[in-house]
Amino acid sequence: MKIRTKLTAIFLLITAIPIISVAVLNFLNIKNSLIKTYLQELTVIADLKANKIEGFFDGLRGEIRIIQDYYNIKFNLPRVGKYIDDRDNPEYIQAKEMLDAQLKTWLLAKKEVVDFMLVNPEGKISYCASDKHLALDIGNALPDPGGISFQKGKKGLYFSDIFRNPVEAYNFGMLASAPVYGFKKEFIGIISLEIVMDPIYEFIQDTTGLGKTGETLVVRKENNYVLFLNPLRYDPGAALIRKVHFGDKTAVPAQKAARGEKGSGIYRDYRNKEVLAAWRYLPALGWGLVAKIDLKEALIEIVALRNLTMIICLLMVIVSWIVSWVVAKSISEPIRTLRRGTEIIGGGNLDYKIEINSRDEIGLLSNAFVKMTQNLKKITASREELNREIIERKKAEERLKLEKEFSENIINTMHDALVIVDEDCNILF
Repeated sequence: MKIRTKLTAIFLLITAIPIISVAVLNFLNIKNSLIKTYLQELTVIADLKANKIEGFFDGLRGEIRIIQDYYNIKFNLPRVGKYIDDRDNPEYIQAKEMLDAQLKTWLLAKKEVVDFMLVNPEGKISYCASDKHLALDIGNALPDPGGISFQKGKKGLYFSDIFRNPVEAYNFGMLASAPVYGFKKEFIGIISLEIVMDPIYEFIQDTTGLGKTGETLVVRKENNYVLFLNPLRYDPGAALIRKVHFGDKTAVPAQKAARGEKGSGIYRDYRNKEVLAAWRYLPALGWGLVAKIDLKEALIEIVALRNLTMIICLLMVIVSWIVSWVVAKSISEPIRTLRRGTEIIGGGNLDYKIEINSRDEIGLLSNAFVKMTQNLKKITASREELNREIIERKKAEERLKLEKEFSENIINTMHDALVIVDEDCNILF
């Protein structure tokens, strides 16, 4: 692998990893912060709705306790109960008129209450403040499923379960019952208020602050399953029909609320979609309340931020790659130039000059090579001069040697050519 490629990869990793890491951490922090904010808002909504529901029923309890002590009721309930089968009796008519004068006025001020009934000790409805219920209810038992409102109402204040009422203009209602005692503290019957759920459902189903997918719902525990009590945004016919068994992976917040738990988090709802939810338990009614919003909608802003972050990271990585490539080239090119120069110089061309103009360590190394080449050239030149001198000296020595040999030969020749004189000094040659 070329050094430029290595350097580019190293520089790119050094720059890209921090960029991506910071972007991911920033995205996760913002996402967690957004989820936390939504959960806080859902908690506030759940608390407000739970408080309003409990406040409504607490107020109704207070009014019922006051009504229990009405003189009008203590006086006239035994009379209407006595003449239930003789409603043309003047005493029944007089008692009804006295009750109407007070209770009809009270009923008109309560849009959530559609009837005010008085029940005799035998469990028969003896009086209705609503005229339209007279023909249907007088002489009959209370219309709650299971017929337990009377028995529970004899013992104390009791709110029945929500029930469907196909006879009336409204679909769902419930009864609030409480005992009435006479002037001598004897049991003389009960009062029962028929509550219509439509206004309560309207408040529960209000999606203010819950976006396009959010909703609020109420449930109650029924044996081994959870029963939905109100129409749902995505299932208008769910009230008293839709249910989910405990342990199912769907509608987990509803299961927790029905069990009496309180909390918030990310779970799957009855549609098997991930939602942010906050849940509460209303102990006075035995209801669980859930406020939720789809996780996808809650994170729609963070998704846009994620896409923008990815684009920015991509651009920064591309810029980092370009910068890394340029930097790697600025480092690798001088090295390649220096390598080529060393190969040429190493080939014996000491006149080749390495030209690198950078002032960094590579530039200094290039200058050192130039100086080394110059010194090597000088050394080479000196060595050649020395070699020439040696050669010339050897030649001179050879020449001297030859001259010496020549001289010796001449001398020897001359010696051989000398005149020989005998003893008598006669020249023999």
